[in-house]
Amino acid sequence: GNDMVVSIDTAGTISYHNFSAVYGELCRAAGCGPNGYLTHEAAAWIEGSKGGDGMWIFAPRRFSVEPFDEVMDEMRGGHSILRYIVPGGHDGALDGGGNGAGRASAVRFASDRSDSSMSTGGPDGFDPRGISSIRQLPGSTEILVALKTEEVGGRVASYLSVMRSNGQILLPDVLVAEGFKFE
Repeated sequence: GNDMVVSIDTAGTISYHNFSAVYGELCRAAGCGPNGYLTHEAAAWIEGSKGGDGMWIFAPRRFSVEPFDEVMDEMRGGHSILRYIVPGGHDGALDGGGNGAGRASAVRFASDRSDSSMSTGGPDGFDPRGISSIRQLPGSTEILVALKTEEVGGRVASYLSVMRSNGQILLPDVLVAEGFKFE
């Protein structure tokens, strides 16, 4: 189903995990409502410091408070980082089968846009760019590097962005390729 996560260990063993409870927590934190949805392509595990709680960072590619619509989906780029904190500082969401033992919270990207436009996307309420990959900057505990993808009407473009885990944008979207999707 759509709430399944696949993991591959160092020996190449493939495992499937039901993440329904975690996905529900992420949707609640993001404010999707009962009819909305999130589409994830980007997730990263961040170890807890000094034995503290670790967390998953999810950066939804798509976000909507409305049911899925194939045409409108192109314009529903996600604009938040979802943090799913796992007690014990380890990859507990997978260890526990994604049973929802953690807690989720949302951080909206801080930018020069008004707060009202941040809730739905770009300045006109829609934004085609969504995060397709996110990673923690090596040596940093709070800086994230993201690749954003735009796919509208057959046009594809990739952008690079850098932000803090609190949503503060350090490097706004920079076009890195037209006609290519980097992930």
